[in-house]
Amino acid sequence: MIDPREFTNEMEKYWSRKLGNVPSEALRKVWFQQAKVFGRYAIGITHRDEWTVLQPPTGSGKTQGTIVYCSMLPKVAGDSHPGVLIVTRLKTDADQIAEQINALSEEKQAVAYHSGTKDRLKITDLKKHPVLVITHRAYELALDLLGQDGRIQQTWSFFYDWKDKNRRLVVIDEALDIVEHSQAALEGLRQTEATLSQSIRKRFPVEVQCLNEVVDILDSYEKRTRKEKVKEHRILESLIKEGTVPDFTALRQIMREEIRYDQLLCKTDNLEQQRLRELHDSRIRDLNNIIKSWIYYAHTEYQPTLNTARLLVPDNVQGAVVLDATASSNVLYDLFKPAEVISPPPGSRNYQNVTLHVSRGHKVGKRFMKNKAKELSRELIGELNERLGENRKVFICTHKDVEPVLDSYEPRFSLMTGHWGAVDGSNDYRDCDTAVIFGLPYRPNTWSANVFMALEGPQATEWLQESDKRSWKGYEDIRKSLKNGQIITSIIQAINRVRCRKVTDPEGNCPDTDIYLMLPDDGIAEEILEGIKKEMPWIKTREWNFSSARRQVKRSNHESALSKFIINMNIGRQAISIVKRTLGMSNATCERLISRMKDERSDLYKAMTKVGAKYISEGPGKRAFITKEWIQGLN
Repeated sequence: MIDPREFTNEMEKYWSRKLGNVPSEALRKVWFQQAKVFGRYAIGITHRDEWTVLQPPTGSGKTQGTIVYCSMLPKVAGDSHPGVLIVTRLKTDADQIAEQINALSEEKQAVAYHSGTKDRLKITDLKKHPVLVITHRAYELALDLLGQDGRIQQTWSFFYDWKDKNRRLVVIDEALDIVEHSQAALEGLRQTEATLSQSIRKRFPVEVQCLNEVVDILDSYEKRTRKEKVKEHRILESLIKEGTVPDFTALRQIMREEIRYDQLLCKTDNLEQQRLRELHDSRIRDLNNIIKSWIYYAHTEYQPTLNTARLLVPDNVQGAVVLDATASSNVLYDLFKPAEVISPPPGSRNYQNVTLHVSRGHKVGKRFMKNKAKELSRELIGELNERLGENRKVFICTHKDVEPVLDSYEPRFSLMTGHWGAVDGSNDYRDCDTAVIFGLPYRPNTWSANVFMALEGPQATEWLQESDKRSWKGYEDIRKSLKNGQIITSIIQAINRVRCRKVTDPEGNCPDTDIYLMLPDDGIAEEILEGIKKEMPWIKTREWNFSSARRQVKRSNHESALSKFIINMNIGRQAISIVKRTLGMSNATCERLISRMKDERSDLYKAMTKVGAKYISEGPGKRAFITKEWIQGLN
């Protein structure tokens, strides 16, 4: 449909004239490969159940290439336009991609659809637009709900339909999490069971009995664990007798409509009622999934849980092109049978101007770093103050709960922060000359078991408990490989948010960049280093003698830290007393920031409004909270 040579020529012009980058013969080969694969789908000659995974290196223009390709389709395809669906990370990305396609094609070919556009764009009109751009979250929700409900079945078609047929080209920018995880934890189910009124219990006796049976099973495991210190995962048989497995759909609906929580809360706090309603609904949803599928027990997060998982890609969903720069480190593609991973042309990137500084022997898990956030943040900022000059621009990627604490300090250098799960694909840090990996994105132990069994089917208890029983297709322990591969992929994604992603010459070099990486003292450290070297050829490594000596570091006025805390908040509310303690604010600082949160003219008030947050108080001398209605960037 589009000659790959013509696309490569257009992309080279756009790359150099519009973006100000340096093209090369190696990059031309990357773009040629992208156009060739896109063309196979656009004209429909490939198997439609195939998922082709391309690995264009970071900074080689994979997203921009998608934009240029879509902008060329109207002139080449005419009335035979294949229809394109693009799935990207954030709402802002979706908006920008649609805008750039329209600007290049000089007509409105593309629209973005997400929670911010729903009021302005009817879902029934999406099929009229040749190119539709949505977010990963919207895509995952559609896959999750596909086929479960007759009404929801039609929702997916609104995304996928183009005129009177399906869109032939689906482009997924960065990897999707294609596995849905379901977990039932003892304390959560106890809390949910306690909310059920007598009226609801009488109307749904089978469902309530099942819920109580699961609570009893988990309670028995908790008592055994306390006595015997048994924490191994184990496969369980069906929880209740075959033929009596209830469906919780009707109970979920009644719970959403009838249960109120204002007996314990401020009666005007509708937001907290909504949060609790969604929390209890998610627990019943997960329980519904668990009792209808294979189940295993795991002692995780200090309590007993039941778990299951399933693939979010039904058989009737057709294939797609996935653009994932770190695909070679992601073991998931080896498990996902429809995926065909294609190697990129060699030589398009050279990271010889990047220096990786490695410090070992650190505790880098989320729980430890959250509890020690103030001390660890002060040590890191003090260390970087001594190593870096005032003109440096530094990006620190860390855990979500640590990020606001980092922002409460005033370093000598220019600081930007981000947290795991919110930096993949972002261009916000592209001008930073330094990246710091401050904590590793470990997944729960259940994650790797869920992923493998969702794709390969349930395994035996021995497989869950014993690492020497988990060899698979050349992997000595597939659970370990999945877990470590995910960590490596996340780290490489974070590193390549800074200016090393920019190509500066025909050899594929980038500007001088420093990366600081804190690693634990276990076997994963070497795997991480090997993974980085594999994905970033010619990178230089240096030992980093990071001293944890106590240093005096200037604290900020806390407004930046509070703003970041609010951005990272989950939907719901947080007591001001907890915010104050977390960020280490004095009484005077807290009072000053409360005044700014209530002042409609202040930057803090405007920032809060932008993410659906506000300050509320129950009266003088009584409880005060920050509430949040939605999270920016998703859906």
